[in-house]
Amino acid sequence: MNIIKSCWRWLLRPTLVRRLLFWQMLLLILVWSFSLMYSMTDDNVGSEFPKLNHSYILLTEIAEQLADTPDKQQQFIQRFDLALQQDYGGDIPGFAYRIIVWNGDKLLYRSPELPADLHYQQIEQFETLCSPSDNSCWNTYTRQQPESNIRVTFLASKLGGFLIYSTIHTKNFYLLPLITSLPLLLFPAWLTVYLGLRPLNKVIHEISQRGPGNLNALLFRPKHKELATIVDSINILLHRLRTSNARERSFIADAAHELRTPLAAMHIHVEALGQQVKDIRSGELLTGILSSTQRATRLVSQLLNLMRNDVIDKVSICSIDLETLLQERLAILSNLAWQKGIELELLSEQSLFIDGYREGVISLIDNLVENAIKYSPSESTVTVSLQKTDNNIELCVKDQGPGIPPALRERVFSRFFRAPDQSENGSGLGLAIVHAVVLQHQGAIELTNRQLDGSGLKVTVLLPAALPPVTDSIG
Repeated sequence: MNIIKSCWRWLLRPTLVRRLLFWQMLLLILVWSFSLMYSMTDDNVGSEFPKLNHSYILLTEIAEQLADTPDKQQQFIQRFDLALQQDYGGDIPGFAYRIIVWNGDKLLYRSPELPADLHYQQIEQFETLCSPSDNSCWNTYTRQQPESNIRVTFLASKLGGFLIYSTIHTKNFYLLPLITSLPLLLFPAWLTVYLGLRPLNKVIHEISQRGPGNLNALLFRPKHKELATIVDSINILLHRLRTSNARERSFIADAAHELRTPLAAMHIHVEALGQQVKDIRSGELLTGILSSTQRATRLVSQLLNLMRNDVIDKVSICSIDLETLLQERLAILSNLAWQKGIELELLSEQSLFIDGYREGVISLIDNLVENAIKYSPSESTVTVSLQKTDNNIELCVKDQGPGIPPALRERVFSRFFRAPDQSENGSGLGLAIVHAVVLQHQGAIELTNRQLDGSGLKVTVLLPAALPPVTDSIG
């Protein structure tokens, strides 16, 4: 059942190849139909009359030889008429050729379906004769050999639209060629479309291999005019994005850097003023100012980290022992955990290494652990585990906080986004920094809740594993 659904979805999904094939086959059908219609027009039908030259000569000679036996002459002309109808248009109702045979001004034979008031006007000329009796019109051509009194008028009905309609519905005349030729043409048409789209596939492959931070111009530029225009437009867009991002990073980095000095000075002055103030109310106000200053300082620090993590310099990439780095960062953050009465636990079986940007990985660990400490209740445990899975290293941070609703798990990676019911202070940049570091290291991140009731958050980060660095041995 799943296979049928997958096939059905594949058929319904629009593709450029199928679109090109559809229009090619439709164009073929239209060309075939219009060619058929043109061949059935009155001028083309009448153009067949001169091809009856041998039939006319045979009819004339035998009619002259049987002039003395009118009965046999009449039988022969009648049989000739039937044979002519079967050979020329006998499969199409009302389309078969008809004849009128004259001996001078004497009528020898007239096809039974013809009206009696049709009479030629010119010899060796195409004519259109209409009968007043039944309003039928006919394409005609009259022939007479020199030194012969026998004249033969060939007629074909002017059926117009009915002729085309009847021709389409005649078996083996329209549908059969289409039914037999279309399947045979599908593969050559698909092959030509596939070969024609190969340059486009090269462009798609180059784009798919790029990371989110690579805004450099596309290297492959096809020679084809239409595709080259698309690539040029993409490169112009990438240049605009690159310029805009550089301007944004420069502005935020400069602003954050300039804010650090006055914030640090404000923090020092508020602390000094707090030691001199004896009034309880004034002390509370200064404590609030000091807390706000600390929040602003942390925001500035996170902005600088975010700007640094936007671009990784290949020179800064080195081999990192995650277990050792985790021990160092947990030791630094243990004071923060102690203030809230939270225990930090590290679970790791062995030293595991990655190739990465050390400052970025430090930001990743600090933000994950600080968030876990911030949102965990007092006297709970924050567990950090490290293990190897296949070719990746799995870093998990688990807390016992309120968790994150499934509907918000993608939005929390956006800059400055915070849950509407959030009670803890924060800037909304922590998980954005974590997400940026994970993407730069070609990893993945997943947020899940530990408990069925939605409480407790488990953050799982997958980073590509690397071999331990080679150390020179002496002796």
